[in-house]
Amino acid sequence: MKHPFYQNKKLLAAYIFIWIVISIIQMIVLSDQYNLTYFQSAVDSICYNFSFGIFGFSLWYLVKFFRSSKPGIINLIINHLTAASVLILIWISGFKYLTETLFSDSQTYLLFSGSVTVWRVSFGIMMYGILVLLYFTEDYYSDLQLKIQNEIILKSSAREAELKMLKAQINPHFLFNSLNSISSLTLTNAQKAQEMIIRLSDYFRYAILKDDKQVSTLRDEIENCKRYLEIEQIRFGSKLKIQFKTDPKSSDCNIPAMLLQPLYENAVKYGVYESIEAVMIDTLVTVKSDYIEIIITNDVEEPVKTKHGAGVGLRNVKERLRLYYNSDELLQTEQIHGKFIVNLKIPCKF
Repeated sequence: MKHPFYQNKKLLAAYIFIWIVISIIQMIVLSDQYNLTYFQSAVDSICYNFSFGIFGFSLWYLVKFFRSSKPGIINLIINHLTAASVLILIWISGFKYLTETLFSDSQTYLLFSGSVTVWRVSFGIMMYGILVLLYFTEDYYSDLQLKIQNEIILKSSAREAELKMLKAQINPHFLFNSLNSISSLTLTNAQKAQEMIIRLSDYFRYAILKDDKQVSTLRDEIENCKRYLEIEQIRFGSKLKIQFKTDPKSSDCNIPAMLLQPLYENAVKYGVYESIEAVMIDTLVTVKSDYIEIIITNDVEEPVKTKHGAGVGLRNVKERLRLYYNSDELLQTEQIHGKFIVNLKIPCKF
């Protein structure tokens, strides 16, 4: 319930300046039109205008009180009419008595004071209405800004929660597949099973460290994806080949953590699994003017049979990109001549 003038000193300075201007104009009018002395004009202007300025300053709290009580439009109007009547009555009566007592020996001032009561009442009503309207506007604007700010915070929290949910879907899926592979290898090749467990440990150590972080460097993400592919190479042997060509300038670019792994998992699941021939997963990272381009290509058998759950990893990545960068155009896929191509653009400043 802090007064806006306390929060914005420029508003306070403007408010004081306006009342000074009004007082000066009134002084000039009183001395020229009503033949009052400069002293009488100055005292009258200062008493009435500055006192109303102080009253007007306190109207903010009255406006806040009436708004917080939520009385309804009709009751709100009645409340302000009552408050305005009491305020103006006290204002005029009090200072009329004060100034007429001060200038009781001046017939000119006494005649003037008696003749301008209606004018003062009209001025008081007008200024009360203007100030109340301004305070209402400022209060409504402040509430609107607070509401917008809260909505931004809520949306940000919801976005962060959704990002974490999407990222959390990655590790269990891969873990189950890897444990199944290790289970099979323990029966056929215990040494490879042990090697796979060690690499899996390294992979999940990285994943756990990044669990509470939304971003990671491309260098770290690529290294972790290599760990993932090395785990799969233990299982598939020479059937899976990998190749990385990365522009060194892209290494420090930040990207959403654990973003790339589903793309490679997709390439293994729908490329290596479905193929009877050796499959190459090729990664090319290039730097553009304001983004990095990551192209992941893998061999696929044609035609590819669509299975239940196909494309879940790609949808996951696309949704994370939409949430993080607010764009649906950063991930594109196509299949040409036995190649499945994923084109990923990550905004990055260099």
